Amino acid sequence: MNTSKTMKKAAAFVMALALAGGAFGVISNSGSRITASAAAAEAVQTFAVTVDSSITGGKVTVDKTSAAAGDTVTAVATPDTGYEFYKLTVNGQQIAVNDQGVHAFEMPAADAVISAEFEAKAEPDFYSVKSPDNGSIRVEVVDEANKVVRITPTADPGYKLAKVLINGDQAAVNDEGEYLAEFTGTEMVISAEFEKSEEEAFTIADCQNGKLTAELGQDADSSIVTVTPVPDKGYKVDKVICNGDQVAVNDEGKYVIAYEGKTLDLSAEFVKASYSITVGDVKNGTVTVDKQTAAPGEDVLITAVPAKGYKLDKVLMNGDQVAINDKDQHLIAMPDSDITVTAEFIPETAPAKTDAKDDSSPKTGAAIGICAATALAASVMVLLKKKD
Repeated sequence: MNTSKTMKKAAAFVMALALAGGAFGVISNSGSRITASAAAAEAVQTFAVTVDSSITGGKVTVDKTSAAAGDTVTAVATPDTGYEFYKLTVNGQQIAVNDQGVHAFEMPAADAVISAEFEAKAEPDFYSVKSPDNGSIRVEVVDEANKVVRITPTADPGYKLAKVLINGDQAAVNDEGEYLAEFTGTEMVISAEFEKSEEEAFTIADCQNGKLTAELGQDADSSIVTVTPVPDKGYKVDKVICNGDQVAVNDEGKYVIAYEGKTLDLSAEFVKASYSITVGDVKNGTVTVDKQTAAPGEDVLITAVPAKGYKLDKVLMNGDQVAINDKDQHLIAMPDSDITVTAEFIPETAPAKTDAKDDSSPKTGAAIGICAATALAASVMVLLKKKD
């Protein structure tokens, strides 16, 4: 038997086995910090809300001039003196009154044109009304027996009342601030005059972390200013202020202020927005977070502790796996939304699904491969020696 050739083959086999053991035994791990961010919000498309300019017998106002599909738009119909309201329509379809007695509709995915119909009503024969420019007047009979009427003038935005006239003569205001007139045997012709208001309806101060818009309009028989605060990304509205006083939100979630001819000084304050952090259902371990709310971009530390006999498999945020950073922490950057965090734990006997860390020490698999190859080589040498 050629011992030399046999020895060379054995040595080659040992080397191949050692290399194979080293190759199969190496396991590497690399960890990195990830950041979570909300997907960029798609721009919301809005559609125009306009009032039909051909309406006669009254006027219509709406609470917004544009809206996204599905938004609620409120319309108010005000008949002229001598008319009464019949119906409101949007794109030809009648608008029903909701349970709060308001004409409101859901914005379609198209421009909306609001129209209204008013009907002439019979007036008492002892007075008539001459429709004024730049405003309107309403006449109510408060005492039918004595034919007493109450006259209520309303100026258009940008105008103010100059005087109320009865048969061309200026009417006086009583102690309660009302214009009352009694029939004296001659038909009363009632009218009013309005003049341009020199004051601005409102001024808007510069705002940080957001902006403010305002619109002058009508609500029933009064002028109103609707204020709309728009926060920058990552911020929310803290308060809206008018002439130094905080403005409350109405039942429809809007900031509406009565306009009485004096300039309104408007401003708003915005604060950093924060979103909630919730821990979901977890089995075979516990999950904790270092805060319950956080602003967008703020770091949130998640800690997962396995129960006895289990080990951590992975940590999840809104269903997506969270990697560890270079400090073995599960650390995320708060997105622009609420989040739910949880974790999955597996029995200690099961292979972990997470990557092992990088390690500069000798690899366990390689050592086992070399030891096995060395032992096998020793056995081959003993067998060869016995045969010799």
